[in-house]
Amino acid sequence: MCELSLPSGAVLGIDVGKTSLHLHLAKEPGQERAERHQVVNDLHGFGVLRRWLESQDVGEVDAIMEATGPYWKQVAQFLHEHGYTVRVVRGCQGFGVNGLLTSRGCQGFGVNGLLTSLASC
Repeated sequence: MCELSLPSGAVLGIDVGKTSLHLHLAKEPGQERAERHQVVNDLHGFGVLRRWLESQDVGEVDAIMEATGPYWKQVAQFLHEHGYTVRVVRGCQGFGVNGLLTSRGCQGFGVNGLLTSLASC
């Protein structure tokens, strides 16, 4: 059995694609509507993402993304290096913009062991 560590503050869901990142920010747990934004999946886009997060005035943010091919690695590393909690989930897991996670495999993993795991099993 796995125990999930649910985010207690703002949650940023990132839908990772080869060329773009679709961002969904729930500013507080249980929030029904999320702020949405889209950026390019490259270093310039990561800077735009960081400035957008700062403009949202939410303080600490848990960024959650699915491990989509190799396309998630750079943005995960960037966010981690800038002090954000990053949670990467396998494709068999899901998350909602309101921070409620669903677990079907209950395994998280990270880049070079630097990122926070979604679950500890």
